Parts: sequence; C-alpha cells; structure tokens
Amino acid sequence: MHQLPPSDAPVPDAAGHLHAGVPGGLPCPPPLQLAQVLAGALTPGQTVWLLSPQSPTSLLALLAGLGLQTEARTLPNGDICVKIHRPPRDAQAPP
Repeated sequence: MHQLPPSDAPVPDAAGHLHAGVPGGLPCPPPLQLAQVLAGALTPGQTVWLLSPQSPTSLLALLAGLGLQTEARTLPNGDICVKIHRPPRDAQAPP
C-alpha cells in the first residue's frame, strides 16, 4: 500500500485551497483513491489541486457524480492539473 509521507500531506494555502501531487509512479488505483480521499475531505467552498501524469477521465466522472466541480488542464510538460471544488452549501441545494 502506498502512502504519502506526512511532509507531503496537503496543506491549505491562505485562500483555503489544498495542493497535492498524485505520484506518477503509483499504479492505479492508488492515485484515484488518493484523489477521492482528498476530494472527500473538502468542506463547502474548499478547493484541491492535483497533478496527474495522465488524463484522469474516470476520476472527473466520479467526482462530478458526487456533486463536485472539476476542471482539468494540460500543462506545457504534458502533466494534467486537476482542480476539484466543493461548492458552498447554498450552491448545492436544489432550486
């Protein structure tokens, strides 16, 4: 089982955003599980950014199904930067 060392644990920045890298050397599903754990820990209004060496298509679909907002962008080096955001509570309520 792969675990991040405590020094690599995501830490909120001044805006309350969490930042973490998904290690490229880990076989699936640990990166997917790590992303799910980080996304599940988000409080309303909080955001986490993940770095992935490949397109996380299944992760984006899974997170969208959980009501999380996602955005993925390809960086110049080919890595994928994924933004995962839990909307504020009032934005989650049905109209």
